[in-house]
Amino acid sequence: MTGRAHLRAFSLAAAVALAATALAPAAALAADPPKDPANAANAAAAQALFDEGVRLMEARRFGEACPKLAASETLDPGAGTLLDLGTCYEKNGQTASAWATYEEAEGAARRAGHDDWADRAHAHVVELEPRLARVSIVVRGAPGTKVTRDGVDVEASSLGVPIPLDPGAHEIRASAPGKIDWSTRVQLATEGTTQTVEVPPLKDAPAPVGQPLFNEPALPVVPMHGFWTAEHAVAITVAAAGLVALGVGSGLAVAAKSKYDDAVAHDCPGHGTQCTPAGVQEGSSARGLAADATGVFVVGGVAVAAGALLLFAPWDRHAPPPASASRSVSLRVVPDLAPGRGSLGVVGAW
Repeated sequence: MTGRAHLRAFSLAAAVALAATALAPAAALAADPPKDPANAANAAAAQALFDEGVRLMEARRFGEACPKLAASETLDPGAGTLLDLGTCYEKNGQTASAWATYEEAEGAARRAGHDDWADRAHAHVVELEPRLARVSIVVRGAPGTKVTRDGVDVEASSLGVPIPLDPGAHEIRASAPGKIDWSTRVQLATEGTTQTVEVPPLKDAPAPVGQPLFNEPALPVVPMHGFWTAEHAVAITVAAAGLVALGVGSGLAVAAKSKYDDAVAHDCPGHGTQCTPAGVQEGSSARGLAADATGVFVVGGVAVAAGALLLFAPWDRHAPPPASASRSVSLRVVPDLAPGRGSLGVVGAW
């Protein structure tokens, strides 16, 4: 091949190479899909939050800076942001949060190929671990007790395990169906220590007002017909009232006898020539009580007899029950006792 031919071949090859070089960026741009506007907006917000967090850290306002960096990490995760967030937590005295964040940063940096960042994060993990304050929660109650720490559920697998927590106050709560909630507060101040919190068996909650303490079986409703009618209910109540009256009468008789004995002691009826004023008083009380006892005895006897007659009266048990048979019966005994008289009344509705 002549020199000119060689020159043309080189020129052609150079032209092809230049064309390929010029087309490569265009091909790359054509191959990359357009970015999601939402992701771009998240990235922009994450960068703004990161810049603000760094500014606050430089001003040593770590309590304000850490939430900004955490929000930035949520929107656009990255090992670099995690490293700065771990530093912020550490500066703010949140040793447990810093330790966990550095561990996460170490893993993210290794995956991204930033071994220097990973080594730096690991060094912080090793330095913080012996300084951690831990809390172990032990449940003494029945299985199924729900436990929360600072409002976050504690998994059953975490119970009894010393868990690193940031220094400060923490609330432990326990609850279960039908039980009274239990809570306590733990104050973590000393680094490198472990506190154990024991959740006691929960006490039973009181039954709701108007509700039975336990489920009672429903009693069958017995209609008031057949033998047990409203008339029989009245009969039994009247007879019971009569028996009560006889008891009251017996009590009045005993009291009258006692008053009579007191009058005798004061040389009254048949025992001396003159009664003292006290004897006259006792004798009058004895006569009044005796009269009351007699009246109540009479009322009680009549009530017992009337109740027996009503109870064993030949009612037509095969007749259709009257409308009143399906109603409830409400009866009460009303005593009326006064000096010289006594009575018992039965008031009811059915």
